[in-house]
Amino acid sequence: MTITRLKWLLVERDSRAGNRWEERPLLSVSITWGVRRRDAVTSDIPKALDLSNYKTCEPGDLVINRMRAFQGALGIAPEAGLVSPDYSVLRPVNMVNRSWLAYVMRSGEFVSEMASVVRGIGGTESGNVRTPRLNVSELGQLTVDLPSLAEQVAIADFLDRETARIDTLIAKQQQLIETLRERRTSLVNSAVTTGLHKRPMRDSGDSMLGMVPVDWSIGLGWSSHRVP
Repeated sequence: MTITRLKWLLVERDSRAGNRWEERPLLSVSITWGVRRRDAVTSDIPKALDLSNYKTCEPGDLVINRMRAFQGALGIAPEAGLVSPDYSVLRPVNMVNRSWLAYVMRSGEFVSEMASVVRGIGGTESGNVRTPRLNVSELGQLTVDLPSLAEQVAIADFLDRETARIDTLIAKQQQLIETLRERRTSLVNSAVTTGLHKRPMRDSGDSMLGMVPVDWSIGLGWSSHRVP
């Protein structure tokens, strides 16, 4: 394992879309999901209607949101697309596995290193840095412990499998939580309307209330007093 500066592992690309910008999807970079199609995560219309000045990226390029790099906003482009002109598009060289490098650069230790070279007003410690920018020249001075290519591939494959498994478990837990929330709401509604014992019910005529006990009457609002 050798200590290597990033400038030997990444080559910056700055290719603009020009008049062919409509041929490519717009991508975004997030701390949570890395690089994805923008329309898959938001319905907001891009501020710029003409994206001819946006940068192009190719599958496998490393895209960094320079304004949020100190929080880990970077990832590998899954397809050819367009990204903000304020992003950095970097192409890993052949001696490095792209997935492995992305995992390294999103690790807590490396994110802290990037935070130390972010240019802006304010402090990254509290997340309130204004107009932050990570310059590629300074990023290139940071170092990584570079294992053999075979070990990089093994590490990346392991992390791909494990993170996918964990993401699946999280999705199942979220589904369970939503089911339990629905059951909780149903339980509360049932208890406050019918009590602990079943009572005859009828349609309230109110879409918000749904079914109510037959002995409920209408005053200024629904009342649990029996109809005389």
